[in-house]
Amino acid sequence: VIRRDGSIAWLASKGRVIRGPAGRAERMIGVNIDITERKRAEERLRSYFELPLIGMAITSPDRRFVEVNQKLCDILGYSKDQLTGMSWVDVTHPDDVAENIRLLDETLRGKTEGYVMDKRFIHRDGHIVYTSISARCARRADRTVDYLALIVQDITQRKLAEDRLMESEAQLRLLTELIPQHIWTAHPGNMDDYRNRRWLDYTGMTIEEVRQRGWMIALHPDDHEIVFNAIREASSKKGIYEVEIR
Repeated sequence: VIRRDGSIAWLASKGRVIRGPAGRAERMIGVNIDITERKRAEERLRSYFELPLIGMAITSPDRRFVEVNQKLCDILGYSKDQLTGMSWVDVTHPDDVAENIRLLDETLRGKTEGYVMDKRFIHRDGHIVYTSISARCARRADRTVDYLALIVQDITQRKLAEDRLMESEAQLRLLTELIPQHIWTAHPGNMDDYRNRRWLDYTGMTIEEVRQRGWMIALHPDDHEIVFNAIREASSKKGIYEVEIR
């Protein structure tokens, strides 16, 4: 409806035909309900749904994509027409299907209202897409699940960076175990978080003993103050210390 001021209003209109004795339509009766605010809310939700910030979808209890936004299509490499109606099982990494179904079943049984998990999708071209997903259900009056709203965040770059970091740390740890010198890391004072195997074998201590009792227990008592003073000075000034200890 176009109002006198030019603005547009939405109405939900219901009517009924009243028939005469001969069965002919003689009158109509109806009612109109202003649904302008509801329509505006739907439009705001639609505009949010289509923002190119994060993958979003509406999925059915039988694991199918009912509606998807363009960002999710970009993440998975499919068009909207291709994804709509497809089972998300078909684009999920096989090793992640069982856990996703388990979490969904808990929601369908009413045990939860949704779930969060990290899962892998298979892109249309075959490569793995690492994602973090969050699902929330909408229930009917009888408490059965009508649909689930799904948010999908692509974390592939972060995951690959974490894997590279873990690989680098593993290589560094291997290097520290192979070189003949004693390698260690510690907090200021007497608390350790790492001693390599050479140091442990040399002192006869275990890493658990070092962490519980401190590494200085392996030193000659007369050298404790020398080390403490050197560490204190390095912490406040130079940052590096050198001492000869027993």
